[in-house]
Amino acid sequence: MHDRLSDLDTKRLVVRVMFISLVESGRLTIRDRSIEEIFADYREIVSDLRESLDESEEVGNGVTPDVMTFTTDHREMILENARAALSAGRLELACMLFGTYCEHHINLLVSSSMEQLGYSEKTIVTLIRTSNLAVKVTALWEVADLPEWDEEALKQLNILTEVRNGFVHYKWKGMSDAEHSLRNERPNRALAGIETLLSFLKGVEDEIYWNGRKEELVEAVFRLAWPGEFAET
Repeated sequence: MHDRLSDLDTKRLVVRVMFISLVESGRLTIRDRSIEEIFADYREIVSDLRESLDESEEVGNGVTPDVMTFTTDHREMILENARAALSAGRLELACMLFGTYCEHHINLLVSSSMEQLGYSEKTIVTLIRTSNLAVKVTALWEVADLPEWDEEALKQLNILTEVRNGFVHYKWKGMSDAEHSLRNERPNRALAGIETLLSFLKGVEDEIYWNGRKEELVEAVFRLAWPGEFAET
């Protein structure tokens, strides 16, 4: 039983990762289409990928880079650790982790949206690598045709980024008592509206990729892929 469950968990993970990746890269569109229509396209894309892999193996090339590539989404792990640091009262560490999570999320939104608009991977990677966060949420955000920033969320991001950068690039600068007290208050200000910022980023992701249907569709793909094997037991 344990082996079967492990195998099922692995299959669930593969289906989930591939489905989300195809949607967020723009290869699989959601809009207001039915679950069945979306899943039919998903299976067709997966079938084409399998054929490409088979052809690659037949000619002795193995899995070539143009057939399949992998990226790692660290956001869930970072966010979990950020919340743990906040709960433990380690506020500067929480700011560093929440700030890192937000930048990962912003990089994803900008890069995947630019990919959908037809920009090359080389161009996207160069722009992401050479742009600071202020440029990413203004100029690149507009180039990527992303929804306008919520004013409060952007204000919160700026405060959080300032605290995070001050912690990461610590200057060992002497401070007066008043300056020290003010510095100690900044993490509290940065974290006071963190949920507003996180909600905004999640809302943009849901809007541009999922049409507000991510949870519904990710759950549905398990039911439609290999019926019975993915049924809850």
